[in-house]
Amino acid sequence: MITMKRIITTLLTVLISHAITYGQWNLARFDGLNQFSLVSTPTESNAFVIGSEPVAGNYFLLRTNDGGLSWDSLSISGPDENFQVYDMHFRSPGKGVLAGYRATHQALAKTDDGGNTWVDITPDPGSLSPMRAAYFVDDDLGFASTYDGNFYQTSNGGTSWTTTTSELYVSDINFLDAETGFIAGHDGLTQMAVVLKTTNGGDSWDEVLSDSDPDLFVSDFDQIDVVDANVIFTNMSYQNSIYKSEDGGATWDLFEPVEFYSISDLDFTSATHGHVLSNEGSIWSTADGCATWTMEYTTEWGMYGPSIYLYDLALVGETGFVAGSNGLIKKYTAGVTAQDEIRAEGNFSIYPNPVSSLSELVINTPGADSGYEVRILSSGGQLVYSHKENSGGTSLRLNGLSLNAGTYTVVLTSKNSVDVKRIIVMQ
Repeated sequence: MITMKRIITTLLTVLISHAITYGQWNLARFDGLNQFSLVSTPTESNAFVIGSEPVAGNYFLLRTNDGGLSWDSLSISGPDENFQVYDMHFRSPGKGVLAGYRATHQALAKTDDGGNTWVDITPDPGSLSPMRAAYFVDDDLGFASTYDGNFYQTSNGGTSWTTTTSELYVSDINFLDAETGFIAGHDGLTQMAVVLKTTNGGDSWDEVLSDSDPDLFVSDFDQIDVVDANVIFTNMSYQNSIYKSEDGGATWDLFEPVEFYSISDLDFTSATHGHVLSNEGSIWSTADGCATWTMEYTTEWGMYGPSIYLYDLALVGETGFVAGSNGLIKKYTAGVTAQDEIRAEGNFSIYPNPVSSLSELVINTPGADSGYEVRILSSGGQLVYSHKENSGGTSLRLNGLSLNAGTYTVVLTSKNSVDVKRIIVMQ
C-alpha cells in the first residue's frame, strides 16, 4: 500500500524579487521554419535536437559540440523512408538511440559515433505501432516501448529482444544505474496512471505509484525524472500535477501549482531545483522543491494559442536546452538574478539597420560595462560572427563585415543578461 501525502499548492504566482536566483534563457537558434521537438543533453557542451522540415516533413538531427554556438545538421532518414522520431536518448556524446516510425513500421536505431551513422535495432520490424520511448543504460542493456502496449528489453545491445505485452503503456523510461530504474505510463486494463520500479535490471517490476483522474478517459504519467537514488519526479498528462518522492519511490508528495495549467515536460537537477514546460508556451522554475514557481520565459499569444510552442526540455549541470516550434532553440544558463535580468533589458542598439554587406555596422552597448560577447547567427542558426570584450565598452564597430543578403540574429550576452535583435543585410 502506497503512503501518499497530498499537498495542493494554492499560492499565487510569486513576484520576481532580487533575492530569487534563477536562470537565463539565451537564444541558441531561431530559423522560423523547422519544428524542433526533442532535445537530449549528455554533457554541458553536447546537445542533440530532433527537427522536422515544414514542407516535406522530413526529420533530421541537429548536433552541437560547443554548447550551442554552432550546429551540424545530420540526416537520419533513408531515400524512401522518413524516420519520424518520437523519442531520443543520448547517454554520452557518442552513444544514443532514436525511436519512432519509418515508412510502414516501427523503428529503433542506435549510434556509437554521435549520429554520423546509425544501426537499425528495431525489435519488431513487422509491427505497425510506432515506438514511443527508448532508453539504453549501457552498451548492452536497453528498453523500449510502443504505443500499443508492447514493452521490450535487450541484454545484447539490440541484437535480440524479449517482449512483454501486459497492457502496460510505457510513456517514459529512466534508469539510475544498471540495476535501478523506473518506467511511467498507464495500465491498459484499469486506465490507471502508474509508475513501476525495478531493482534487478528489469527482470521484475513493482508498482510504486498509481493515480487516476475521473475526468480523463485514460490517466497517464508522462515523464519520469530520476535525480538520484532517492529523488524522483513524475507528472500526469494534461494536468499541472507533479509527484515527488525523496525515498526512492516508497512515498510520494503531490503538488498542483496554480501558476501553470498543464505540463508538457519537466526536468530537475536536485530535490529543490527544477523546470517545467507548460502547454501555454512558458518555462517555469522552482528553487524550493515545487512549493513556489517563477516564470523565466514565455512566448506571445495569438488568437489560437502561443505563437511558439515549447516541446522538450533537457538540463545537465548548470545548463540545458529547450526545443520548440518555428525553429526555436533556447539555452539555459544558471545563476542569474531576476533583478539583474530586468535591469539589463534593452542593453544595446544597432545602426544602420538595414545595412549593406560592406558598410560599417555599429553596435552600441551602454549597459555592458563589465564585458560582453556578440554573436551573429544566420537565418539557419549558423554562427557567422563572434566577438568577446572582457573589459566592456560603449560601442563595437564591425568594419567591413561581409554577409550575404538576408535576415540575421544578433545576440549580445553580458554578465547578467542576454538581448536579441534582428538585422537585415541588403546587397
